[in-house]
Amino acid sequence: MSGRRITALAMLLPGTWALAQSLQWTQAAPASIVDSTGTVPLAGRLSTIVSVGTGAIAAGEGGVWLSKDAGAAWVPLSDGSWVTALAASGDGSAIYAANALGVSSSFDGGQTWGTPSSSGMPAGAVVERLALDPGNERHVLAALGGPAPALVGSGDGGETWSAVASLDVTDLAWSGSSVLAAARSALLFSSDDGASFAPLATLAGKTWVAVCAAAKGFEALAAGADADVLPIDAPGNLGTPGAVPQAAVAGTTAFALSCSGTSIWLGGAGIWLDANGGAPWSKIAGPSAGIGAIHALAMGVVGVWVASDTGAWQAATGSGLASANQGLLNAGVTGIALGAGGATVAMDALGVGAGGIQGGSAWAQIAAAPALSALTQAGSLYGLVAGSGVLAQSSDGGKTWTSAAAAAGYTALAGSTDGIWLGDGGGVVIAPGGPREQLPGGIAAIAADRSGAAAWAASGAEVWRTADGGQTWVQKSVLPEIPTAMAVDPVRENVIAAATADGEYVSVDGGASWLALSGGLGAAPCAALAFDSGETLWAGTLGRGLWELPLASASPAVQYVLPSTAPVASTVTLPIHIAAFGQPIRGAELDWSESEGGNVVQSGNAVSDAGGNAVVALQVPQQVGTVAVAVGVSGAGAGATVAQSFDATALGLAALAVISGANQQALAGQTLPQPIVIEAEDAYGNPVAGVAVGFTGGDFSAASVITGNDGLAKVAFTLPVQVGAVTLSASAAGGMRASWNEIGTGAPDYSLAITPPVNAVAPFQNASLLLQVAAVNGFNAAVSLRCIVPATGCSVAPASVLPGQSATVTVNGSAAGNQGSMMVEVEGDANHSAVATVLLQALGLTASGNALTLQAGASASLPLAVASINGLAGNVELGATMSDGSPLPATLAAEFQPSAIDLSASSAPMTVQFAVSAGSAARAAPWGRMTLELLFAALLAAEVRSRRGTAPRRRAWGIHRGRGGIRLVLVAGLALLMAGCGGAAGGVVAVVKGSAPAMRYGLVITASSNGLVASLPVTVTVVP
Repeated sequence: MSGRRITALAMLLPGTWALAQSLQWTQAAPASIVDSTGTVPLAGRLSTIVSVGTGAIAAGEGGVWLSKDAGAAWVPLSDGSWVTALAASGDGSAIYAANALGVSSSFDGGQTWGTPSSSGMPAGAVVERLALDPGNERHVLAALGGPAPALVGSGDGGETWSAVASLDVTDLAWSGSSVLAAARSALLFSSDDGASFAPLATLAGKTWVAVCAAAKGFEALAAGADADVLPIDAPGNLGTPGAVPQAAVAGTTAFALSCSGTSIWLGGAGIWLDANGGAPWSKIAGPSAGIGAIHALAMGVVGVWVASDTGAWQAATGSGLASANQGLLNAGVTGIALGAGGATVAMDALGVGAGGIQGGSAWAQIAAAPALSALTQAGSLYGLVAGSGVLAQSSDGGKTWTSAAAAAGYTALAGSTDGIWLGDGGGVVIAPGGPREQLPGGIAAIAADRSGAAAWAASGAEVWRTADGGQTWVQKSVLPEIPTAMAVDPVRENVIAAATADGEYVSVDGGASWLALSGGLGAAPCAALAFDSGETLWAGTLGRGLWELPLASASPAVQYVLPSTAPVASTVTLPIHIAAFGQPIRGAELDWSESEGGNVVQSGNAVSDAGGNAVVALQVPQQVGTVAVAVGVSGAGAGATVAQSFDATALGLAALAVISGANQQALAGQTLPQPIVIEAEDAYGNPVAGVAVGFTGGDFSAASVITGNDGLAKVAFTLPVQVGAVTLSASAAGGMRASWNEIGTGAPDYSLAITPPVNAVAPFQNASLLLQVAAVNGFNAAVSLRCIVPATGCSVAPASVLPGQSATVTVNGSAAGNQGSMMVEVEGDANHSAVATVLLQALGLTASGNALTLQAGASASLPLAVASINGLAGNVELGATMSDGSPLPATLAAEFQPSAIDLSASSAPMTVQFAVSAGSAARAAPWGRMTLELLFAALLAAEVRSRRGTAPRRRAWGIHRGRGGIRLVLVAGLALLMAGCGGAAGGVVAVVKGSAPAMRYGLVITASSNGLVASLPVTVTVVP
């Protein structure tokens, strides 16, 4: 075997069931064929014949047959197995028949038979002759051939056997208590009913081949160069031999004698008669009569019965030879070829016969045909020559044959439109075109479909199949016995027929399983099978002729019953039964699938048991719906698939779900635009019908709703008059609950939103802000926009937009001065505005304190921090002035360290030291100023005294008495003092005390960059 493409499957043994009695084989063979001598009945080989009354019992190919009317009709008495020898009582009640298994006996004229027995016989023995004791129907002798020739006897009706003599006996005859046996080189005689045999003194050099019982003893035939018939009386005395014409024995090896009175009938090269036991022999029929070899003669009422290769004949003086085969349908058919022009059959004895269509009656024998063991039609006729296995071909309908292949030894043959399939004893299968594959065992039979793509081969009892023209083979099953023939239905290639030694089988699933066919063929071996185009199976048997069986209805019937409904996620146990012709099929491969919504949810395989049953567990899908189930026979085609369905139903209530209608918005007090839909669901989300769903939380159109087949409960809902969300609930038995919200809205409105720029705005630059108008509750009117803050330097474009649109707000950062941010506000009307904060780049100036104290003639410093706000960068200028903006007095000096700063947008605040120095003169008042101060003091003292003293004193100073006059003098003095001293510059306050007072100065420190100015007030105090 080439291991490249052969795959083995599990072996499936067929069942042994009989088909329904209505399915019966019927004889398809015609009653006769036409040969060169005219129309003759069609029959097979008879090995022996016994005269019974006006009829006869014959045996041979096809079993035991009985005719009660001189051959006008025959009926079978046995199962059809090949019978090699026969013996019967004169009335036909006791019959002994020998076959390959031993000797069977019947004591009711063949109605019932005992079990064949070979007990006491040598292994491999073949019973060639039987002789029945005329005085004891339980006593019988048997001549055995085979590897150990012998003569054996049975006294118990054939149940047990014992040896009588170790000789090669070819014929036996019983007369009274004496028995004569022809043993080739000798004649054996028994005078004790066959208990013992002794040789008779005979003529030297003779070969004794046949004997018969005469009225006064026996006659014995010697064949050879000088043929003789030797008379022997009852005690065993020899008479004078009479010469036999050489023409009666020449060229043949089969001989028979039959005696009656003085007449002796001889069967050899034709049929001859010695009418008075000494007169010249006359030829009744010559070999040209076409009856083939003669194996037995039996005296009848008129003439003699003849058992030959072509069945039963009768010969009589003056009448010649006449056929007695009417109804004796025991022909051996070795091959059948069914073509468009009719049927051609190969016969084991007649060669090849060709004839019309099925059921035709005009058959013609074809001359010069070889003996064929197989026959097929593939354009031309092809056959295998029996014995050699040579492939022979005939292009003229079987008249002439030529070798079609150089090789020999082929054992199987099949035809297709693309050529011949061959198999040999070594297990090699040769496909048309040359592919060769090695199967495990010898090829016993091949069948191919018409196209040649598919073929089946019997490798021993294993059935293998190819679907690719012989490239690969797969084992399909195993038959109980090795097939002798196979055939494929030309219409349905899944229907295969096979014949074996124990009967015929049919497969309706491409060879995976088999059904036994019965009803007519009996035990006759079937050697050939063929289907015609009407799907009728033809069978050719070795002993029962041609038969036909209509198989057009040979489709497997798959039966199962589904429940109408089943809960989701449950398991459905599905019993399946498969049968054909009303009988179960064992070993059938079943393919099944389960689908929902067109999608396969589960599939698998099963194999039928002896009752044709299989069980499949279907898992119901988790979703409700229609579930489709399909069950078919693998390999049997779509016609063998049965589809049914059931409904997957929901389980009990497990949850409530809001399907639609939640979170709607509508004007408060109005009914929602869409209904609220609640679904009652099982554990897998399937809708559950008949559930009472209650609704709470507001104004529903119904307080409770029963779910329909879709599991839905629908209600309308009216919102409360209050604006806002309301929570609603649905509930059902078992504590099931679902909650959701609905929203009541007010009148249409809009909203404003401002998005400021992400980055800070540089000094004195414009900032752009995005303003968006959004509709609320369906507002759709245009909105007019204007800036409120800042009042100047701010604009909106466009000034009017619709909801969903946006506008740009432009504002200049200079409006805020040196500030890190500014607020922007835009309004649409008095009730709608939006505010945003815009980041601005700014300059920061801070100090740890805002006062310095130093002594005259010394200096002091104050640390300052200069910072970049929101990414300001650039040079920074520092300066100091008096609080009123005037320069510092000459007595003060200020400086910054460092004197110049360059800010980075990402730098930390920078520290600057502010240093102030005060000169010593800062504490000495000018001389003229001192004089004025003294004068002012004197005036003030005089005022005081005047209040205390007399009026004359007051008048002496020339001062009015009134308080206003004194005050005027003081003010005037103070003015003169200030004018004389030049005033208290820079807000310096001079306090005249007993010692020199401290001097305070109000300063402003400034930092400027990019047009921005940051200031810091500082008080400087100079002490003496």
